Amino acid sequence: MLGNDLIDLSLPDNQGKAQQPRLLQKICTPSEQDYIRQQKDPHRALWQVWSCKESAYKVAIKNDYPPCYRPLDLCVLPYNEQSAIVQTPIGMLHTRTFFADQYLHTIATLHPAQLDKVPYKIWELPTNNEQYPPEVLRKYYHTFIGEELQLPVEQLQIRKNALHIPQVYCQEQLLPCDISISDDGNFIAVALLQL
Repeated sequence: MLGNDLIDLSLPDNQGKAQQPRLLQKICTPSEQDYIRQQKDPHRALWQVWSCKESAYKVAIKNDYPPCYRPLDLCVLPYNEQSAIVQTPIGMLHTRTFFADQYLHTIATLHPAQLDKVPYKIWELPTNNEQYPPEVLRKYYHTFIGEELQLPVEQLQIRKNALHIPQVYCQEQLLPCDISISDDGNFIAVALLQL
């Protein structure tokens, strides 16, 4: 199973959060707060921890964890600049974070070896004062998935199940893959794991 999360670091709403003790206490364990304070860039460290939690949560709900997000139920244990283990109620999950100037993107999986098998794609959309309609975003996702699975794009569909988990169909047939979709600001991302 797979989860991903994307954070637009340039959004005004995402600025200055690492200096808000009440927020940190609400979303971070004491060890995570210590980790964030010790980093050269607490801003990026906070969003890395948050992104690890978000992507791990997406894996957890796919594995029968109740869909009720409680950030303090998840504990991020970084072991290098890009990688961390997230303790969750369903067990340890493995994450890898990719950093760019304007965003960071985290992928979470059940097993560390799966992290090397996850193709993903990130797009920066043209600045738009309105939200993009879902059908526009789906075109991006379908194109990537079609290329990765070598299937005709026009035959693909992404549908959400009862838990709002996206699943990929081709000609009404559920495909043996797992996807995770994320967006923030002007960025969107999709990650894919073939099962």
